[in-house]
Amino acid sequence: IAEDLAHEYEGQIKGLSMEERLDFVKTMLAEEGFTVEWEKKGKQYQIHEISCPYYQIGISHPEVCTVDQTLISKMLAVPAEKVQCILNGGTFCTYVVEAGRTARR
Repeated sequence: IAEDLAHEYEGQIKGLSMEERLDFVKTMLAEEGFTVEWEKKGKQYQIHEISCPYYQIGISHPEVCTVDQTLISKMLAVPAEKVQCILNGGTFCTYVVEAGRTARR
């Protein structure tokens, strides 16, 4: 699912800077029912999913979270690491990507 979505938006993100891609991901996920914020902290960007429409499903099927992680990684063209999850008692889900990396698309 995530790979198909990323492929669908590939033409729209081609040539965008990392921060432009982050804004694009924020808007795209908002259309899917997420509340997303991102911030730059040192050498990293942190992407916070403050609300998740999949929370109830995730309780029984935590693998649904891999969709977001894969989508973020594909859209930013760099690996995203999940460092906090609401399903594990976190306030929200947080993914981290390195700021020094450049998008490959």
